[in-house]
Amino acid sequence: MHLKRFEGASMREVLREVRETLGPDALVVSTRTVRRHRSLFGRLGGSVIEVTAAVDRAPGVESVAEQHQPEASWNDLRMTRALVSPLEAEIRALRSAVERLSARSEPAVDLTRDLQALREVARERKAGCGPRPARGEPVDALAARLDAALRPPRPDENAAILYVGPPGAGKTTTLAKVAARTESFRDDLAVVTTDCHRLGADASLRAFAKQLGVPFEAAVSPGQLAQAVAKRGRRPMLIDTAGRSRRDTTALTELRMLRDALGARARVCLVLPANGREIDLRADVARYRELEPDALVLTKVDESVGLDDAASLLLGGDCPPLHWIATGQRVPEDLFVADPRDLAERILGAAA
Repeated sequence: MHLKRFEGASMREVLREVRETLGPDALVVSTRTVRRHRSLFGRLGGSVIEVTAAVDRAPGVESVAEQHQPEASWNDLRMTRALVSPLEAEIRALRSAVERLSARSEPAVDLTRDLQALREVARERKAGCGPRPARGEPVDALAARLDAALRPPRPDENAAILYVGPPGAGKTTTLAKVAARTESFRDDLAVVTTDCHRLGADASLRAFAKQLGVPFEAAVSPGQLAQAVAKRGRRPMLIDTAGRSRRDTTALTELRMLRDALGARARVCLVLPANGREIDLRADVARYRELEPDALVLTKVDESVGLDDAASLLLGGDCPPLHWIATGQRVPEDLFVADPRDLAERILGAAA
């Protein structure tokens, strides 16, 4: 590397001298403005531009890099051959390696494609995507697949059923519908709410209970719920709970305490909206799993544009058995025991 310092009154003048002396391949290393000292007569010295430039060879001496001239684009960048030539050699080596790999890459491409497909399946499973009804699938075939996920509710005159689920799922209305259908032992039935913290939250259920002519109680704590159970003896009870956000970390602890207060008679019914996204439905199933739900109710079937997400949840095999489906707000007309063929027709009808 050959270095040389140049001075001049302006940058243009100095750069012209650099090109004339070292040639067009010269690289400017540094620039600065220098003020000269006072002259012998006491006058201030003037300022000059000082430029240090370099070239990879002395003027007139041919270097090895001269044999491999860089492309014009490199010249435009004013880079020296000492820097460019090694880069060009590395690029040529990489290009050759890529060409050699491309000549024998067909099996690798197929393997990569297969691995990508497996990753997509794994990603779907991780996100909660399960098997879905096939377009054009016969009703009987889908009904047969759904049959394992459905179980008709059995009358249990000693059960204390706790209705749980996300906010807005329809727990209170579902409880009222079930209460209205238990005609065989309605005289012994009691309705209880634990949703006592919101103003007026128990009003609708209280009105339902009055209309049905069944006792109604409010329990503000697990202790009060245990007292209500003890007072009622072995009579059946339906217990409503408050919907809580998924971000509420205390909700499951409180629900578990309510379940424990019911003792051995406890049953848990999970209420989910059929118009929810599968990923949300699966998240709710996972969230309430520690309560060991005994049954599932799918509500808002009438509000669902398609039932693929709900069907995928049922076919996935990791949710409680489906007891009821709710198709509207009427009490109790819009509550049905889940039947595999009827549900398959609803699913395929909505898909069509």
